[in-house]
Amino acid sequence: MMTKVFVLHHEYQWCGRDEVKLIGIYATEAEAAEAAKRLRKEPGFCDWPDGFSIDPYSLGVDHWTEGFVTQVAVLVPPKLESGEFQTCHAVWRPGDLYKLGEIDEPEKALFSKNDVVRAEERLVPGFEEPSLVATQRVR
Repeated sequence: MMTKVFVLHHEYQWCGRDEVKLIGIYATEAEAAEAAKRLRKEPGFCDWPDGFSIDPYSLGVDHWTEGFVTQVAVLVPPKLESGEFQTCHAVWRPGDLYKLGEIDEPEKALFSKNDVVRAEERLVPGFEEPSLVATQRVR
């Protein structure tokens, strides 16, 4: 009876983000290694040939045993019209709500740490790309 499998992933960094692809699940480590060898010549993989990893996984076992959060950067408007937006990492919640974390300069921010807010994506002066901006305190 099979008690473990071998999972082949390919991972690389692009624009400061980790990109991960699940390539396949194999009965033996040798089969996974052979697949990586074949794929190293293919477009994309040949640019990051060292991005392959093989990990053994036991069957019938929980491998992720804790919850998770999705963190995003949110800009918090200033208290004063002439002030600057403050950067904050927030935890995304269902319903497009965001629980604010530490704020760069909290005394200058319209909202506070642990506030739950709605946010919308918009252009902000001084930022090249649209940003997620806190717009309304929910609680």
